[in-house]
Amino acid sequence: MASLMSRGRILCIALPTLLALRTGYGLVAEFWFPDEKQIYLLGLKYCTTGQWPYLGPDVVYTNSQIPGALQALMVGLPLRLTGLPEAPALLLNLLSFGALALLAWYASRRFPGIPAWFTWGWILTCPWALVYGTRVVNPSYVLPFAVLFFVGAYEALGIFERRILPAWLALFLQGVATTSIMQLHLSWVLLPPVTLLSLQRLWREDRYVAARGAGACAGGLLLGAATLLPTFLWWGAAGGGGVGRNLAWSPGNLGQIGTVAVRFLGFASFEVPYMIGSSFQTRLAFMKDHPWVVPFVLLLLVAGGSQIAWYGWSLFRRGSPEWTRARNFTVGVMALVWLSFSLSVKGPSSHTFYLVFPVALLYSFFCVERLLASRPHFAAAFGALLFCGLLFHAALAIDNYEKRSMYRNRALVVRAIEERDYRVLGLRRADEWGHGY
Repeated sequence: MASLMSRGRILCIALPTLLALRTGYGLVAEFWFPDEKQIYLLGLKYCTTGQWPYLGPDVVYTNSQIPGALQALMVGLPLRLTGLPEAPALLLNLLSFGALALLAWYASRRFPGIPAWFTWGWILTCPWALVYGTRVVNPSYVLPFAVLFFVGAYEALGIFERRILPAWLALFLQGVATTSIMQLHLSWVLLPPVTLLSLQRLWREDRYVAARGAGACAGGLLLGAATLLPTFLWWGAAGGGGVGRNLAWSPGNLGQIGTVAVRFLGFASFEVPYMIGSSFQTRLAFMKDHPWVVPFVLLLLVAGGSQIAWYGWSLFRRGSPEWTRARNFTVGVMALVWLSFSLSVKGPSSHTFYLVFPVALLYSFFCVERLLASRPHFAAAFGALLFCGLLFHAALAIDNYEKRSMYRNRALVVRAIEERDYRVLGLRRADEWGHGY
């Protein structure tokens, strides 16, 4: 009992601290890059004009817009209610923190051989959970729904011997997540095959349970579509926003199977290069500006590469039935991602399939638990790496605050809100294209 009370007190201190750190990190994150600025403008336009946002994020490669109001409302409603430029980031961080806390709770239940401090610490502070999941850009908004979907998928597919969630709830989560993500990012097309596989698995187990699950999934789909249906009711077929133009036969992308695998496994690693810049010059400039962080960058660079290699090698190992099912599901999701790019106008950049981040993370915990079972002393090394990761992200936050955050010119955002004219901050791409919301 005393141990449980002590653990409870630690959580009461640690979780608000982690929420505050993540929120602060998001507030000083990239703001002025076109993708981030356009998502902010999407909500700012709704806030300042009051026009219902029938269409959502832009797909710049094809001058199209994703249908549905969810993205604009998730950015714009906090702005309308508070008038604070930071309000969208505050809401996003509450949502992403809640989702990641759910994932950490789920992982703690499923992987008792891993210390809870590492499970929670890694899920809430790993690079892909911090860099995306805290800043206002549409893949970050995908994260909360992706966690709901894949926790539901793991349960419905029976990857673990005993289910924590009832099958109907697992399918409901998959349904509501699918039509929500449909309004945020085109990667939602990866989800229906997983749901169909879940229903097929349940059908083999118990047809009544499967039928009930299908009904719950349909209810979830309708709930998630509450902000999508007005678009098609008002515009009809034109409500598609032209997203069909993003479907194009691209067989050359099939040659990037190795790229997809490495980037998929990289979601669960200390992936440093992607976080500090898109080129060698920008990465070098970051380290020159913050020389104290260089040893930590080099250490995490080695650790991240080792993690990816270890995860990849583990795919070929044998293990328990739970391990086998989880590994096969992970490989199946990777294959689905890889095949999907054969029909995409864009190549496999990591953020384009960030949707599957929870799958990579849960797979990594299978690997960690297996390692700690034979080498428990590695837990101390994991703790040291978490600490190094926090120092690295502190340097990144300082760099972002100075060069890329809203605080370079917050007054401009305040003026746009006060004058109720989003154009003070900038034009929506759709304004420049001459169509759409």
